[in-house]
Amino acid sequence: MTLTTKIGLSISGSLFLVAMALLAFYGASGSYVAEDGLLVEEFWALALGSFGLIGAIFIGSLTAIIALARLLIRKMK
Repeated sequence: MTLTTKIGLSISGSLFLVAMALLAFYGASGSYVAEDGLLVEEFWALALGSFGLIGAIFIGSLTAIIALARLLIRKMK
């Protein structure tokens, strides 16, 4: 495994863990209606967790495609 692949998978895994933590925080945090009628909820955690999950999938897929392309190029030589 090359250094680029290790770095890509490390970033993807870390981003995945942070995204899961944010989504768990959103799920565990309660939502309530304030006295003035506004819904109070941790929407920022849901948004950041969703973007983090999409980013982890994108970076992981990109790393896998690059690793596969390198493997195929080496086999062709």
